[in-house]
Amino acid sequence: MVRSGQTITILIPGPANVSDRVVLSMQRKYLLKLSLLNEDVQKYKGTAVMDLAHPSAEKRQFDPRDVFTVTSELDNAVPITEGNKELIERIRREARTR
Repeated sequence: MVRSGQTITILIPGPANVSDRVVLSMQRKYLLKLSLLNEDVQKYKGTAVMDLAHPSAEKRQFDPRDVFTVTSELDNAVPITEGNKELIERIRREARTR
């Protein structure tokens, strides 16, 4: 469980032109469906983390056991808008029952 205010690393793998890639705008807030990556460390050897809030900052390697990824489910990155209010409430209700 991620605590409110906690900073986490989210891996969005693949090149920018992949059709199922999640593209997030820094000007919006999102409700994200995440799962713990928790994969073999060797698979991601040499992978670096880039802080989108500070893109010029030095990239660092990461431990995949502490990294989350956006799920492949429908509605995995929902912009928080008034129009999505009912959808967001439904997603939150479903998350509490899991």
